[in-house]
Amino acid sequence: MTTRSATKTILTQYPNLHYDGVGERIGYALVCSRSRLISPASLDTVDRVRRWLVCNIDKQRTVNYRFNSYELKHIAQADLGHFVSNGQLILAALLAGYTADLGQFNPHFAMTTRSIRSNVKLIQLQSNRGRMFG
Repeated sequence: MTTRSATKTILTQYPNLHYDGVGERIGYALVCSRSRLISPASLDTVDRVRRWLVCNIDKQRTVNYRFNSYELKHIAQADLGHFVSNGQLILAALLAGYTADLGQFNPHFAMTTRSIRSNVKLIQLQSNRGRMFG
């Protein structure tokens, strides 16, 4: 399970990280969105996403600008079968040790294109099977 101390460290390092992404929230809206991100239910999802990332997405040395956090959250969400917020994906990736460029609302991470695309293809295959046999 994701430790509270590791989460607290990351939230201290990235004061604009919140439930919906990075930045664009100020004052009370930022406080509310950060509180939502660190709720027990949200942190359970963060931990599931972190485990999914570690098992499915390979790290690389340089940041990959082909896929952003919003696109990655949809890939994780499709595979996990439940809603994942953009901020949950970002926090999970940082907890898993992925290098990031957090200069945008939807950051980019040092993840291989091959591993991301292979997950997209697997999800599409599973989705097509469901349509054929469902």
